[in-house]
Amino acid sequence: MNFAGLAVLIGVIFGLFITAAMYMAIHTDGKLMGKYDEKQILARGRSYTYAFYTLVVSNLILMVLYAMNVPVPFEPYIALFIAMLPSGFVQGFFSIWNDADVGLNARKKTMLRTYIIVGALNLLLAVFFIATRTMYVDGKFNIGFVTLLCGIMMFFMVAVTCIRDRLRKKEEEED
Repeated sequence: MNFAGLAVLIGVIFGLFITAAMYMAIHTDGKLMGKYDEKQILARGRSYTYAFYTLVVSNLILMVLYAMNVPVPFEPYIALFIAMLPSGFVQGFFSIWNDADVGLNARKKTMLRTYIIVGALNLLLAVFFIATRTMYVDGKFNIGFVTLLCGIMMFFMVAVTCIRDRLRKKEEEED
């Protein structure tokens, strides 16, 4: 196993551990999983369905690019992550927009703060990779590019949440 492979493996394991710890801290009962009402469960099911089909399409596009030997400016493991990213945006957007992103046993403000902190840390790390000129090496983007994309995704979730909340407040004021 090479250094990049070991770094990705350790990063994935560490990321899963941190995610589990954050979810346990966000939920009021200290559990990993959220509790949702029937409306939220239905919306989450639709969001995962849309995300699944988005993932299928993005993987098919990636498969065609590789099959046609189209030069892709990413390491293969980064290309696989990039193919997963649109489904994360779809699932996140649909869940947030339909109030199915935060369970009944969760602290909403803590979740939003977590998105901001994780996004900021990823963007700071991306700045480090850009400053050290290690994000793009030998004509290919590498792991530093993933941190940039993760930071963008977290702030996308924050933006969607803020827009949704602002529109809901306006609707309540008009009623």
